[in-house]
Amino acid sequence: MTSSSKSGPTKISGARCRTRAARRRSLPAGLPADVQAKLAKDCAEVVQLPAVRTKLLQLGATPIGFSPKIFAKLIRDEYEKWGPIIKAAGIKIE
Repeated sequence: MTSSSKSGPTKISGARCRTRAARRRSLPAGLPADVQAKLAKDCAEVVQLPAVRTKLLQLGATPIGFSPKIFAKLIRDEYEKWGPIIKAAGIKIE
C-alpha cells in the first residue's frame, strides 16, 4: 500500500485493507420517503440494465441496488469502522 504525504510517498509493506465502496447519490435531508423510495427503485432497475450492468462489471463494480435505509446503514457502519482510524491518524480533507 502506498500513501502520499507532503514529504513524498511512503510504502507500507504487508499492509492489508479491506473495505466496501459505494457509489450512490446523496439526497437532500427531509426528502419525502415516497420520493426516496421511487429514486431507489429506479436506480436499482437502471443498474440491472444489460448495457449498464456490463459496463459496471468491466469497471470492477458489483451492480446492486440499495434501499435508502440499507444505504444509510452502510454509511454509518463505514463511519464507525474508519472514523476512529482517520481521527487517530490526523487525516484531514484539503
